[in-house]
Formats: sequence, C-alpha cells, structure tokens
Amino acid sequence: MAPPLETDYRIENSITDLMRLSMDAPSSQQIDVTQPPLNTSHLGVMQSASSYFELPWSTAELFVGSGHAFVTNIHAELCPSGPYVWETAPILELFSNLNLDIEVLGFVLPHSATKEQREAFDSSIQQALIDGKVCTLECMDHQTIYGFDEEGFLLTQPWDPMTDTTPPRLKYGSWEGFDSGVPLTAFAVSTNDSVRDFPHEVLKPAVQYAINVWDSSPPSSHSELYRIGAASYPNWIKAIDNGHGNEHGAWWNAVVWGECKAMAASYFDELASTMKASADLIQDIAANYRDAADSMLRASDIQQAKETQKEAVRAAEEAETKAVNGLRELLPLL
Repeated sequence: MAPPLETDYRIENSITDLMRLSMDAPSSQQIDVTQPPLNTSHLGVMQSASSYFELPWSTAELFVGSGHAFVTNIHAELCPSGPYVWETAPILELFSNLNLDIEVLGFVLPHSATKEQREAFDSSIQQALIDGKVCTLECMDHQTIYGFDEEGFLLTQPWDPMTDTTPPRLKYGSWEGFDSGVPLTAFAVSTNDSVRDFPHEVLKPAVQYAINVWDSSPPSSHSELYRIGAASYPNWIKAIDNGHGNEHGAWWNAVVWGECKAMAASYFDELASTMKASADLIQDIAANYRDAADSMLRASDIQQAKETQKEAVRAAEEAETKAVNGLRELLPLL
C-alpha cells in the first residue's frame, strides 16, 4: 500500500504523541493472523485483517469492493514497482465500506531516518498492536505484522521464506533487511460496524472508482513514468518494444494485474446469479475480465517473442476496455 501522496511523516512535532507506551507495556505479543499467498500482497494483508476480525467478505469481494481489482498500473520500463507505486488513497477509503478502516502510522526513508524517527515509528506500531489493531508494513512488499518481542516486529512471509522482499522480522532501530532505499510505511487496520448492502453500497462506489481510474488522464500515480487505467497499455507495449519484456518486472506486473482481473471475473460470476434482471450484462463483464486475466497470464511468459507478448497485451487491453464499458452500463443499475 503506497501511502497517500499528501502523507508527510513529521517527527519534530509528534514524538511525544507517538511515544505513548506505558512502563508496564508487554515486552512481547502475538496475534493469530496469517497472510494468504496472493500475488497482490496489498490484498493479502487486507485479507489477513478481514479474517482476523471475522468479517464475512470473500477474497473476490475484498478485491472488488476496495476497487483494487480494477487497477492496472505500468511503469515505462515494466519496473516491478508497478503494483505498488500509484495513488492508493481512494482504495484506502473504499476499504471502509468493507468495515476495514486504515490509518497510516508512518512513512519514512530507512536510509536517512534518524534514531528518533526510528524509535517513534517503532513505538507507533507497537502501540497500535497493543490497542488491538492489525498492523501491516510495506517496503518491497506488503506484510502483516503478527506481533513483537524484545528484538522487533514479527512479519508474515506469504511466499517462500527465502523470498528476499519479505523478511521475517523488522528489528527495532536497525531495520536490518529494510535498507534498500525503498520507503517504509506502516498501517493500522481497525473495524467499523457499518452494515451495508454489498451490490448497492459497496459495489457502486467501487465501480465508479473503476471507471474513474480507467479514464484518468495520466499520470495518476507518483511519477510521470507510470501510467494507470487505459493509459497503462501503451506504456506496456512500448516497454516491450524497448526490450523490457524479458525482465522480472514484465512477469510480476502481468501476474499481479492478471490476478486482479481474475478476482473481478470471479465476483461478477457470483453477482450474475443474484442480480438476475441484469444477468446477461454482468456475465459479459465477468467474461471480459476473465479474458483480460487470461491474456495477462499469457503476457507473463518472459521467454516468448516480442510480437507474441505484445499480442497478449493487446488482447488484455481489448478485453479490459469491454469490461469497463460494461461497468458503465451497470453503474446506473446499482
């Protein structure tokens, strides 16, 4: 979860507030939480929180209700940062419709953070955990924090334990393993007890976001090098032409965004069985998102010829365009 652009973690005026741990605070604590091995690690940590708080949402509902299922964001060189570096503030707000309220605890640059900044950052996470919130961390990937001990924070590893982007712990002060230069962001997740009708009160704002992000005039992210929505596909094609289609980032972008589209397809398949009056339209939306997902999976093969890979990207673009046009028809029906 990249922090909102306006986030400015200022230590100078907040150390007193952040250093709130009392003298009798526990030296260690763990919660029973796991992170599923989703490629979209942002949704992996939110699934952790949803399950921990015993919320009723399926994985597909979390993807769709948060709007994440509808995002495609591509760097000009197919950098693997594509799934992380974009304006996520609307996503964080949409999660509230799913009874998950997200607070940014801190945003720091590990290579330049002072001792005081590190202590305040660590203290804010520890206090949030003591307060009963589910905390997550984003650096190279998103990880759920399942506790702390005398040495630091304990982190979930959703994939192979040897994966270097998901270290098993964040050590107090030193932040060993998180010194790559990538910003370090901490989030706290709590719940609200609002009762919402999913198709009308959760899906409708998410679909509106889907249309907005697709139509967004670039850039809608943190840098001119990224393009989101409809503008992402020309970036993707150009990156392949420029020789980046056989790199790790080409594979990672395709499998993450492909997973998102597959979750959209899964959700709309289910919705068609309950919104029977609009079933044909909803089934078409599901089929188009499934075609987009399948095409992205084909594009993820970094050993194939450029033209074959570009053909798969163009097929994904065509399918996602049709899916979004279907959402435009669906929106007034919700």
